[in-house]
Amino acid sequence: MTASEWQRRRGELNHDWLGNQLLPALAKFHRVLSGEVEDAEFTRRFQESVLQQWNDRVPDLIVLLDEYEIAMSPRTLVEDQCAGEYGANYGWLASHIHSLWMVRCCVDLKVSEGRERLRHAQDAFLGLSETIRKGPIRSTSNLISYLQTFRSSCMALSDSIHSLEKDVELV
Repeated sequence: MTASEWQRRRGELNHDWLGNQLLPALAKFHRVLSGEVEDAEFTRRFQESVLQQWNDRVPDLIVLLDEYEIAMSPRTLVEDQCAGEYGANYGWLASHIHSLWMVRCCVDLKVSEGRERLRHAQDAFLGLSETIRKGPIRSTSNLISYLQTFRSSCMALSDSIHSLEKDVELV
């Protein structure tokens, strides 16, 4: 995956989907469950569509985190600039620049934090979907608790994705 492809996917997943679709839907479902809003159609759609979207997007989130290091490393800048002109003579430089970037930008820490937050969101999602799947909603306080945990986990995940560098730059 190239840097521009990774950046596009990041925008689609983090901004377009998480920030503009999933998190607002979770907030509205909370308002529906709390009795602030009445919208039976939204509740049905939430269960059928919004929850399914999470299942559909988790693999994309995993790939996004897995491919961050390769796609966004400044190693690509050196390789692109030096490949034709100097050949393999500057491979050592690309490797050192990559290592420096890894340390200065805390890449391993940021990616592992993103993976951990994704795991937390997935665990919260499983609790929420299991509670919904059990049938008619009897205890809204229990469901609201699962919903709040899932929403806050998704917000933390979005923050982690947002913290990843947006541009390929020499460090």
